[in-house]
Amino acid sequence: MVANKPEYWDEYLDAVMFDLRTKKQMTTKFSPYYLMFGREARYPTEVPENFMVALEGKSADLQSDDQKNQCGSLTNIQSRAAPNPSPKKKYTGST
Repeated sequence: MVANKPEYWDEYLDAVMFDLRTKKQMTTKFSPYYLMFGREARYPTEVPENFMVALEGKSADLQSDDQKNQCGSLTNIQSRAAPNPSPKKKYTGST
């Protein structure tokens, strides 16, 4: 894509970065997005039209507890993301 129109390379960055951040990595066995947020990313085509981001009806105390629980889960997930024990491939700079 970019080879045909090099002046538009920057228009592809968002899509490329989203792809890299949502793919399972060999070393951790998790996607970077999952390690950061504790859940897999939703692709734009998966978000319902009526999707609302709100915590309606919850008190500040409940939101705080929800956040604490999520932080605990993230710590557990991140600790499981150990490097892959398989032999490392040496990077040669070419494919």
